[in-house]
Amino acid sequence: MELGYSFCPNDTFIFYALSHGKVKAPVEVK
Repeated sequence: MELGYSFCPNDTFIFYALSHGKVKAPVEVK
């Protein structure tokens, strides 16, 4: 799965949570 994001606050909030292990993801996030 690929995840794209922009500098929109909602996108950066989601990316931070995934990349720092704050939420469970079904796959590894690099």
